[in-house]
Amino acid sequence: MKIRVYMNHLPWDIGRSTDRNMRLLFKNLQDKYEDLEFYYPRNILSAILPVVGHFFKAVKGRILKRLRIRKKLGFSIKREKLISEKEFTKQHFDVIYTQGVIPHYGKSNIPFLCDLSFIDPENTDAVVTNESILRWKELIEDMGKVAKEKCIINLRSNYSLRLVHEYYPEYEYKFVNIPFLLPDLKAVSCDYALQKHTNISNFKIAFVGAQAKRKGIDLLVKSIEILYKRGVRNFELHIVSGFTDGKINISDELPIICHGTRDYSYTMNILKNAHLYVMPSYFESFGLSYVEAMANGCIVLARNFEPQREIVNYGKAGFVINLNPEDIADKIQHVLEMEEAQRKEFVLNGLEYFKGKYDYSVVSEQWHEEFKRCVSLYR
Repeated sequence: MKIRVYMNHLPWDIGRSTDRNMRLLFKNLQDKYEDLEFYYPRNILSAILPVVGHFFKAVKGRILKRLRIRKKLGFSIKREKLISEKEFTKQHFDVIYTQGVIPHYGKSNIPFLCDLSFIDPENTDAVVTNESILRWKELIEDMGKVAKEKCIINLRSNYSLRLVHEYYPEYEYKFVNIPFLLPDLKAVSCDYALQKHTNISNFKIAFVGAQAKRKGIDLLVKSIEILYKRGVRNFELHIVSGFTDGKINISDELPIICHGTRDYSYTMNILKNAHLYVMPSYFESFGLSYVEAMANGCIVLARNFEPQREIVNYGKAGFVINLNPEDIADKIQHVLEMEEAQRKEFVLNGLEYFKGKYDYSVVSEQWHEEFKRCVSLYR
């Protein structure tokens, strides 16, 4: 029997969206599993109001940036009307997939499988404020309400699973940790990775992210300045970014190459040739580029928060860095000065961790099982 999944997904949108692209990747599952079928809304008119809403949010965000008004960080749970509910009611579906939004959909008893975030501000925010603490208390209350519904909630973090076990032990079975579907991301061979890290005379460091300021490019550039002042010169930094949230000044004297906005293939090629990947984000819900770098045989230096610690397997498959230039410089220098054999051990640990946790063959089966479980739980 086929499991028909209604994707709570806009049939069109303005601009590019990583979340939107990630939802489209679920189409790959129905090619791999005959019992899964994904339906994406097609009614263009049904998307007008949501798209207009997204457009005005984007405009508001740009205005706030120009006025240098700090955007509220942290996670929240939104409740919105199901996209194209008319299409939904005309056909039979077994489960709804939704991302970051709890859908309103009339009197239907169909369960939903939802991606949400649940991490306390101490493990997400560079600076914990009274406002972020208040938002966290609201999130605890909201998540408890969602957990009572017919659903399975994916949190993408073992740390988050420990938190929900503490707050909602009676609903623990409804929470899971499944990574993103990445069908196009293939791990480099061990031989390639080892060869890349053999007899290095000039280390290549990579940084990838459209919103470079949010992802800490200023901290990274300052750490490069510190290394240069220390006399450490056997490296170059490659930045792939359109600097969509504002540019920063980069001295021409530093070994920094800005590639601008590039497509996926070009970016993966940068990572294939890089030895280190460094991204000291001020705020990051997950950090896909850490996983992409690990798959390409880079030693990853990730922000010292959750779930980024989990992505580098708590220091076994990479390093964590604090959000200050001195610590970043120290960690980069440490990697540059490591014995080659030790460096290669980290690279192989990263590849092994990727293959066991993030590889498409592993993650696709997890999604398959959870779609089946979501239906069987509430049949």
